[in-house]
Amino acid sequence: FQYSKYIENVYYYGTKENWDAINISSTSNDYFINATRYYYSETEPSLNEEGTAYDDNYWHYVDGEVVVWTKL
Repeated sequence: FQYSKYIENVYYYGTKENWDAINISSTSNDYFINATRYYYSETEPSLNEEGTAYDDNYWHYVDGEVVVWTKL
């Protein structure tokens, strides 16, 4: 993903822990490293301590389409 200037979002089919275990070179990967990451969660994710939002960004499939989990 070096020099990829147009990466704003990453939909990762794994957990935050899996993502954190990946070694990504900081050389010319700023856009990729700083992109908003969404982690896959088949079931509704846990809420934060206040119960007002999810504790991170998550996505799942609905009828074969990628859908971001949002707290209503």
